[in-house]
Amino acid sequence: MTNTSSKGIFYPPAVAFPSDTPCGDSSRPTLNNPTLSGLPLELLSRAINSILRPLGSFLYSNAGFPALRDLNVETGYAGVPELEGPLRGYSPRWDPTVISLANPHESPPSTTTSTEFHSYLNANWSGRFVQKYSLAREDGGMSPVHVAMYLLELIDGKRMCDGDSDGGGTDKRGFHTAWMHVDRDRVLNAARQSTKRWDAERRRNRGEDVPDQEGVRWIDLGQGRKGCLDGVFIGVKDEILVEHHSITYGTGRPYCVPQDTNSWAVQKLIDYGAIVLGTTVMHEFGLDTTNNNPTLGTPLNPFSDDYYPGGSSGGSGSVVGCGLVPIALGADGGGSIRVPSAYCGVFGLKPSHGRVSGWPLVNHCVSTCVLGPIAATMHDLELSYKVMATPNPSDPSSAHFPPAIPSLQPALRPFKIAPARKKYLAIPQAWFSDSAPVVQRMCMAAIEHVTTNSGYTLITPEQDPSINIPFVWHGQLAHALTILNEVTNGAIAGMNGWLSWLTPANKLLMAVSAHATAQDLLLAQKLRALLMSHLAHLFEKYPGLVIVTPTLPDPLASGRIGSANDIKIGGYGVTNNNRSLESMRYVFLANFTGIPAISAPVGYLSLEGKTTKGMKDTVAGGTYVPSVDAVRKVLPVALMGMAEWGYEAELLVLGYELERYLHTAIKKTGPVRADSAEPVRKTVEEFTSPPAWVDVLSKAEEFVRQERT
Repeated sequence: MTNTSSKGIFYPPAVAFPSDTPCGDSSRPTLNNPTLSGLPLELLSRAINSILRPLGSFLYSNAGFPALRDLNVETGYAGVPELEGPLRGYSPRWDPTVISLANPHESPPSTTTSTEFHSYLNANWSGRFVQKYSLAREDGGMSPVHVAMYLLELIDGKRMCDGDSDGGGTDKRGFHTAWMHVDRDRVLNAARQSTKRWDAERRRNRGEDVPDQEGVRWIDLGQGRKGCLDGVFIGVKDEILVEHHSITYGTGRPYCVPQDTNSWAVQKLIDYGAIVLGTTVMHEFGLDTTNNNPTLGTPLNPFSDDYYPGGSSGGSGSVVGCGLVPIALGADGGGSIRVPSAYCGVFGLKPSHGRVSGWPLVNHCVSTCVLGPIAATMHDLELSYKVMATPNPSDPSSAHFPPAIPSLQPALRPFKIAPARKKYLAIPQAWFSDSAPVVQRMCMAAIEHVTTNSGYTLITPEQDPSINIPFVWHGQLAHALTILNEVTNGAIAGMNGWLSWLTPANKLLMAVSAHATAQDLLLAQKLRALLMSHLAHLFEKYPGLVIVTPTLPDPLASGRIGSANDIKIGGYGVTNNNRSLESMRYVFLANFTGIPAISAPVGYLSLEGKTTKGMKDTVAGGTYVPSVDAVRKVLPVALMGMAEWGYEAELLVLGYELERYLHTAIKKTGPVRADSAEPVRKTVEEFTSPPAWVDVLSKAEEFVRQERT
C-alpha cells in the first residue's frame, strides 16, 4: 500500500485506524522474560543452542511474538467483532523510506551548490570549539594539535580528568572504555593539517600574503579555505566505516579488513574539517539498549557510575556527555541514538529512513537502521546533521533527498527559522502515560512551556481520538522481530563461527530469534503499513505536527547497573529483555515507520538514596573504579519528538526551544525528587554538568602552559 503522491515518493495512504483500538498500556501484557547474569547465563546460552533447543520456542512465545497473529484472524482482536482482522486489509510494507517532495524548509539540489552551502555554513556557524580555537590561535596559543595531544593522553589513561596523572596508567573515569580504536598517528597528522590551515587563515585575515604550503590539505568546498568544522574532533560508532579502522560491531573481532575509504556521512564531516578521534564502543551487534559489553568494556553514564550510558551507541553518547568531543556519530535501529542521548543528557537525532548515507557499507538492518548525530548542543546537532545528510548520488535512497539545509534566504537561516506550517504538538495520551509518573510530569512541564511560549498548538486525544497511536505494543513486538532477524541474518550470519564467540546474552537472543516464522515476519510488515498509514493521516490533518513522548519511560529503573560483575571485562554480562523492551517503548516507532525523531534533555532526577549497594571498587581490566566524590546525584530525563518524513527541520526548531527551556526554567528549579517531583535545592553547578565532564579546551590550554614551563 505505497504510492507516489504530491506529498512524496512512497508516501503511505492517509488512513486513520478506528479510535477505539487498544493502545498504550491497555494492550501491553506483563513482561515475564527471564533476567540472567553470570555463570547461569553462560550455561543456559550454551545449552539452548544444543541440548535444550526446544526451550528457544518457549522463550519466543513467552516474549509475546505470536501475539501478532491475533491481528490477522477473522474472529477479531481479543474477541472484539468491530476490529475483525485489522491487518487483513494491508499489504506488507518492507521498506519505510518516504522521500518528501514539498518541504518549505529545504532547497532543491539544483538550487544549492556546494559553494553556497560552504559559504552559508561558514557565515552562520561559530560552535564552541571553533570559536575558542579561533580566539586561541589569534593569541598564538592553543591549537588543534594541543587538543589532540591532551585527548590522546586522556584516552590512554596517562592523564586524569583533573589534569593530574595518577602515575599508574589507569584513568579512574574509564574514558578509554568508550573508545574502540584510536589511531594516534593519523589523529595527530590531521590535527597538524588543521593547525596549518588555522594559522594560514589567521595570517590572511591580518592582510599578510600567505602562499599555499606544500603538503597542506586544503578543504576544497568553494571560496573558503577552512571548513566550518575544521579542527573539531568527533567520534564514530564501531559499525560505521572509518578509513583504516576495522569494524567489529562491538565484538572486538574484525568484521571486515580496514578500508581506504570512509562512509559517506563520515567523509562529509571530514570534508568540512572534522577530525575523527576514533571509533567508539557499542553494544555487541547493537542488540540491547544498555551498552553492556563484557568483551571490550562498558562505558559508564557521565552522571553516575551506577548507571549505563544507554545503547547501542553508548560509546558515542558517553564521549559527548563527558565533553571529550562535541559531536559523535551513532546508528539507530531501535533507539540507539536517542536512548544514549537521553541517559547521557545530550541531544540526538534519528533522521528519516534512508536520508543519511552510510555507503559503501551495507546496511544489514535495512528497514530499521539509520545513521545520525549525537551532540552536546543543538548548534552542534544541527550542523553535524546537515553536513552528514548531503545527498549521495551513489546511494539510491539518499540521492533523492534534498540537501538538509534551510533556504539561503535570511529568514530561514539558523536561529530564525520561520516554519511555513503551523506548529502542532500531539500527545498520544494512552501511550504517553505508560511511563513513570515523575517522568510524565517533567515532560509535561516542558511541553506546557513550549506551547505557552513558542507558539505551539497542543492536540490531545480528547480533542481528536486519532492522536492515540493504535497497537503500540504489537508494533513494538513487530519492530523487535524485524530488527532481530535483520541482524541475525545480515551482520551476524556473515561472520564465521559466530556462535562460539558471541556474548552469552546474544547467544540466547539468537536461539530465540531462530524460532521466528515467516508468518510472523509477514504480519509485522503488515502492521508497519497500518502504522505508517495512521501517521500519514495525522500529518495530513495537522501539517507541521510533532508527536511528543518521553524518550525513556523510567530511566531510574531501566538504566541501573545491577552489580560490578555485570560489567566486568571477560565476564558473562547480563540479559534483561524486560528492561530492553521498556527502554524501547517509545523509540521503536520512528525506526519501524521511518519518521525522523529527536531526543532532548528537559530536566534532572535526583539520585539521592538511589546508589547501588555492594558495588566493588575495582573490576578486572580497569573498567570500573568508582569514586565517592564522582557521583553527582542526578540523572537526565529526555523528551522525544517525532515529525513527518523529511521534516527534520521542525524537530530542530523544537530542539532549540527545549534547549532554551533546559537552560532557563530548569536552571531556576534544579533537579527534582523521583518520588514527588519536588525540586531539590542545589546550585546550578551541581547538576548542569555531569561529574565526568571535562572542559577539553581549557584543559588543553593548561596542557600548553605546562609544556612551556
